[in-house]
Amino acid sequence: TTGILYIISVLEKLIIIKGDLMETLRHLDGEISDAVTDRFLRYVRFDTESFDNGGKEIPSSPGQMDLAKHVVEEADGMGIEGTIQPFGVELILPATVQGKKSTAFTAHLDKVAPGNGVKPIVHDNYDGRDLVLDGRITTVREFPDLAKHIGKTVITSDGTTVLGADDCAGLAEIMTAFEVIKNYNLP
Repeated sequence: TTGILYIISVLEKLIIIKGDLMETLRHLDGEISDAVTDRFLRYVRFDTESFDNGGKEIPSSPGQMDLAKHVVEEADGMGIEGTIQPFGVELILPATVQGKKSTAFTAHLDKVAPGNGVKPIVHDNYDGRDLVLDGRITTVREFPDLAKHIGKTVITSDGTTVLGADDCAGLAEIMTAFEVIKNYNLP
């Protein structure tokens, strides 16, 4: 639910919220959370590990360009203008209220090594026990923050790669926020 709380927080800051609109968004919690999770699981599977090319090419790997194309196609499917720029992807959702300032969201497309071949594992209703990932035990003692997520969905890699949550999670949240803004004609 971190994604939904983040999106609601962003929406609260972007628009003047009437009580009934905010209540509608809160009722969409499960739907929005599912959309963020589904996108995230798709995005982390792209092989977007950065290449060390001295900054000569951006994106630095073919997988980053594949993800950029996917995001633009997804945005186009939502009726949001998207283009691939030299620095990455630009999505434009025009303001619906005249005189309001634009807001920009940013997320990067690359992952650190080892970031290719990601196999995400969804641990629904996490029970608080140690996680076994690729034969390696990730203990709650080693990672005490795991205890804060008992009963929630925890997503990890299979242990052979990074997950790529930085910044596939941000990208999934941004795309879902755009979808909600567009679908509910929010100002």
